[in-house]
Amino acid sequence: MKLSEAMKEKMLLSFEVFPPKTEKGMESLPGTIEHLMKYKPEYISCTYGAGGGNVGANREVCQMIKKAGTTPVTHFTVIKNTKEGIKDQLQQYLDEGVDHMLALRGDIPLGETTTCGDFNYATDLVKFVRNEFGDKFEIAVAGSPE
Repeated sequence: MKLSEAMKEKMLLSFEVFPPKTEKGMESLPGTIEHLMKYKPEYISCTYGAGGGNVGANREVCQMIKKAGTTPVTHFTVIKNTKEGIKDQLQQYLDEGVDHMLALRGDIPLGETTTCGDFNYATDLVKFVRNEFGDKFEIAVAGSPE
């Protein structure tokens, strides 16, 4: 069942994790995820650095979440991302069995006035993903009022 369908039936418990920046942190993360699984979350989301700087670590964490027995939801930003780069990265997620994403604009890099990528907003990302992948991804969005 898709998470959006499950949300129609009940309130869901979820957690959010981030890819640790150290090897020691990555080594201890599976134990942390296993501890979180005691609470039976419907999904665990994993943050994603601007411009895909930690995409490899994010993908690794998504696999840890999947192995633990719940749905991984990757965050995905437009910051410093090109259409081709987005397409390639998202295909890797699909190839690895990750088909839920949280689409975000992300924080504009310090000193910049644009996203430094092909899109300006999360809505642009959603449209692109739908055009390229159809309904292969379940997409959630987060936005700010402005």
